[in-house]
Amino acid sequence: MALGGLEIVSTFETLKNNNFNVDKYINKNDLRLAKEYIDFSIEYGYSLFVNDIVVNGIEKVPVGYDDGTVSVSFIYGWRKGEESIQSTRESLLDQISPQYFVFAEGNPGII
Repeated sequence: MALGGLEIVSTFETLKNNNFNVDKYINKNDLRLAKEYIDFSIEYGYSLFVNDIVVNGIEKVPVGYDDGTVSVSFIYGWRKGEESIQSTRESLLDQISPQYFVFAEGNPGII
């Protein structure tokens, strides 16, 4: 499966199917996420980009480029355990506001 240079990595593909209840987690933590973000993260979580991809941030990110873009290398997905959207979010709650959504890992860090 490809999406503008997005490659689904076979070693991560099985991690998407572990019966994690995304809606329950979002409701329990009172997260307000756009349906498009949820759908994208469910469909493409645990994916790596094969080409250099950059995104424009809503706010300037310290590790971003001068034009406000940030390089993306890995998209987090929903599942139980490490390297998931929720475990990354929970480990960073002392550093970021609870309303922020940890979505991807950039070069050189989380965005």
